[in-house]
Amino acid sequence: MILSFIHSSSEKVDLPLCVPVRTRDGLYAIDPETGCVIDQQVTTGALSRRHIKAQVGIDTRFPTEARNPEELFEAISVHDPYLADLNIEYDRLLGLLDAGHSVLAVKVFRFICERLDGWNYWFGRVAELLTEFDECGRASVYRAWSSLQPMLVRAEPVRNLGTLRVRVNPWYAWRGARYLQTSAISNWYAAAAVQLSSIEQEVMEG
Repeated sequence: MILSFIHSSSEKVDLPLCVPVRTRDGLYAIDPETGCVIDQQVTTGALSRRHIKAQVGIDTRFPTEARNPEELFEAISVHDPYLADLNIEYDRLLGLLDAGHSVLAVKVFRFICERLDGWNYWFGRVAELLTEFDECGRASVYRAWSSLQPMLVRAEPVRNLGTLRVRVNPWYAWRGARYLQTSAISNWYAAAAVQLSSIEQEVMEG
């Protein structure tokens, strides 16, 4: 409803500092002279409730224990609804060349990054790398693969399946929610620092 007031030209009108107007979108403070919005409090929708139907480690394996992409998805999809989102920092991959990595090593690393199954995990075989880079020669591919470990790639065999459970450095690639990537990066370098400290200790004792 709009209210109009008629005043004589000599009558002084004291306008309020602001006029509150509430709509379904929120509460707005309107300047009565200009009609401009000078403040607002927007109504936000209620947060949707997610029903977690599985408990990681009880109903599913832990991500670090997953034996294939399916088991990994069951474990991490409980808390991550963005597993379709693959983010690769290609400029950082190129920066590896300046750090001394070979062109083939960077290509192998990119091949793995582009095929992440979830978070920073890839399930595969070295044979896939040999097939993809067949023209480079087996020895060169193995050398490139070895040069990526352990700072860029960490791999462990999946028992009785003949495949590798590979984790890549999440600083370079990640499939899933970006807010989970930050903690993964911290954990990755924390583990690397512990490993480096252990190596230095062994050298000193040796």
